[in-house]
This record gives sequence, C-alpha cells and structure tokens, in this order.
Amino acid sequence: MARRGRPTKDPKPGQKASLGLKVTADLKKRLEMAAKQSGRTQSQEAEVRLERTFTDDDLAARIEQKFARLESTVSKALLMVPMNDEEKLQFALSEARRISDRLESKRQRDRPIDLASPANARKARTK
Repeated sequence: MARRGRPTKDPKPGQKASLGLKVTADLKKRLEMAAKQSGRTQSQEAEVRLERTFTDDDLAARIEQKFARLESTVSKALLMVPMNDEEKLQFALSEARRISDRLESKRQRDRPIDLASPANARKARTK
C-alpha cells in the first residue's frame, strides 16, 4: 500500500527525526513514569532507552567475544596443567569470576553519564 500525504523530509545533520510508533498502554504508562522520575519528556526518555539498547547490544557482543577467547585459553591451559578434574573446575570457575568482575567494572566505567537527567547533570557538575 502506497503511503499517503506529504513525503517526509530527511532531517539535517544535528536535527532530530520524528519517529511515530505504537506501544501498549502499559508500556506508555511505564515510559511516562520513568520520564517523570528522570525529569525528561517521554520522547527524551524513549530516545535514551532506545540508545541504551544499542549500547548494551554492542557491549554484549564484546563480552561474548571475550568469553569465547577466555574459554579457549582456559581450556588449553587446563590441558597442560597437572591437576585432577575437581581442581581444574575450581580453577576455571575462579578465573571466570575474575574476568567477569573485570568486565563488569569496565562496563560500569564505560557507561556514559546521562546528562539529560537533572540528577546526573548535578553529579557531573560537582565532580
């Protein structure tokens, strides 16, 4: 079916583009409450949350790659170390926890401060 009405214009660099979408009443209510808590409009809140999903997806992909390399490295190392199966398992688990903690710490450091939130803007100014 062909689109009716005036054709849409592409936004100029730096301008916001309009995005019309339909959501459930429950999701709209949740978005409205989150927007009030953060001091943003519903549109700003939706944009922040959409942007965050892409950031989280990118982070998840990087974590998966790092865990795949870790799994390969630990498996190779365990084959070369003279330990019984229980010791190897304990060692592998402790290494996985250590790497997981490092990744979580890095994720927290790399998460950008959302300056659109008034509370975070105050925190950033006081640093």
